[in-house]
Amino acid sequence: MKFCISSDEYKPQLMELWKSAFGNEDEAELFFNNMYSAENTFIALDKDKSGQCEVRAVLYLLPCYMVGIGNCGYIYAATTKQEHRNKGIMRELILYTYNQSKERGLKAITLVPANDRLYNTYGKYGFATSHYIREVSLGYDELLDVYGKKDYTNSNFDSKMFITRNIQLCNKNYTLLWNNNHIEYAKNYYKQFGDYVTTEAGYAFLTWNNDTLFVKEMICNTDKHSILVSTILSKYKKKNIVFRLPTFSPLFAGLGDIKHLGMTLGVSTEMVGYSAYFGLCLD
Repeated sequence: MKFCISSDEYKPQLMELWKSAFGNEDEAELFFNNMYSAENTFIALDKDKSGQCEVRAVLYLLPCYMVGIGNCGYIYAATTKQEHRNKGIMRELILYTYNQSKERGLKAITLVPANDRLYNTYGKYGFATSHYIREVSLGYDELLDVYGKKDYTNSNFDSKMFITRNIQLCNKNYTLLWNNNHIEYAKNYYKQFGDYVTTEAGYAFLTWNNDTLFVKEMICNTDKHSILVSTILSKYKKKNIVFRLPTFSPLFAGLGDIKHLGMTLGVSTEMVGYSAYFGLCLD
């Protein structure tokens, strides 16, 4: 088994592995056309029965910045081929990624486990739960009574999403900041698999099912939440609306449940206990 940084010759295999693991061809196309880079792709290689090199596992290390810490890497879309799971391959690949991250001068690597079982698994690898959200579930009618419904959409705000997010979060220690490429990727992602709303106050990324609207990230000027909420209500009438908010958000203060959403492993800096906002993860 060889652990290494990928090259473009393995891109077709990586795309097939994504599709088989996550079951979404459109999402694979979006990622590989907009975010993929071989130098940030870490793979486990071995020979198949015919003697050809086969990608057995992969993870993508997206660059990010952790406030108060420095440059970090976000492990995204980590997966192992079905027939090679439960053999410790991903553990070894993460160890390789850790060592490469140290060589690159990254301060930490971070990730969002897909379920509670994986929080336990990554905990054994040295990751600690570090990032949290406050999840607030409210009925459409009770929100309507408070905020009304009026469309304040301002498409000109699109170009301000990156700077607005950084201004609102840049003084929140350990919170993750993303570059403009990530913001554009998120916009394209939600445009294709959900929606996003922009007003003069800020923005919100949205997904939904039959009865529930999920506000996956909502960033706006502190005193203008009502404008954004009213716009969301004017566009989507769902029985329930679930807001995923930073724990420090003043919106719906005192309501909701605190839930974990992210783990961190220190690379070239010691990580101590903390609680911060991850955000923008396309989970």
